[in-house]
Amino acid sequence: MKNFTFFLLIFSVHSVFSQQEQRFEGRIYADSISEIQVNIVNLTNHLGTTNSRNGEFSLPAKAGDSVIFSSVKYKVYRLKINEEHLEEFNTIFLENEVTELEEVLITNLDLTGDLLNDAKKIKTYRGLQAEDLGLPAYDPPKLTPAQRRYKSATSDPVSLLVTVLSGRIKDLKRHKAYDELEMKINKARDLIPVGYESKTLAIDTLYVDDFWYFCEQQSGFNQAMNEKNPLVMIEFLESQLESYKVYKEEAMDTKE
Repeated sequence: MKNFTFFLLIFSVHSVFSQQEQRFEGRIYADSISEIQVNIVNLTNHLGTTNSRNGEFSLPAKAGDSVIFSSVKYKVYRLKINEEHLEEFNTIFLENEVTELEEVLITNLDLTGDLLNDAKKIKTYRGLQAEDLGLPAYDPPKLTPAQRRYKSATSDPVSLLVTVLSGRIKDLKRHKAYDELEMKINKARDLIPVGYESKTLAIDTLYVDDFWYFCEQQSGFNQAMNEKNPLVMIEFLESQLESYKVYKEEAMDTKE
């Protein structure tokens, strides 16, 4: 009988705590979200998490808490939790924080509306080729899917005119920029030992990717990467550590 009473007491306590815990759950929608970790922090209870590869997240919260979504790659998004947020699976849309390339100007073209005729007005030139100089043919590097789409869409006058007029060229440039950024950061990360950021620099594993995106935007990153010297890259990362900590503190201190 005593054992049964003890078991009932433990079960009741567990049920009470289970009922009290509430969670803010949902999915983030943004370009390249499967490759990016967004820091999701409850500024009220100082708990945080990151998204899964499909953008889903789950965070302890209650009505009235302030939650912030931050990443160097996306604009900061802040949200005040209410009861509806705790009762449903939420959808969060993040805006890109990427400097876009200049727009392609076509206002100086006298367009008629006939794509085939208008395309003929766009001048194209054949560049100097290796064979023209008696040199071996150049074997170009393999392109990422986004780079191939961008090249395909701008490789001939008709495709260029269609994509410019439809606005699709803007999205292709943005995806191309994302791919190039990922390749650049991965190339730099290959220079240092695995786990160096968390083990030596003591950066929480949740924020390692965020730390790299921060460093990539700082002056001196390209030079350190071009040196192809692990010691040079390590020295650069260490020089940015304190600035990154200040950046994170300011982001987490920011409330609605």
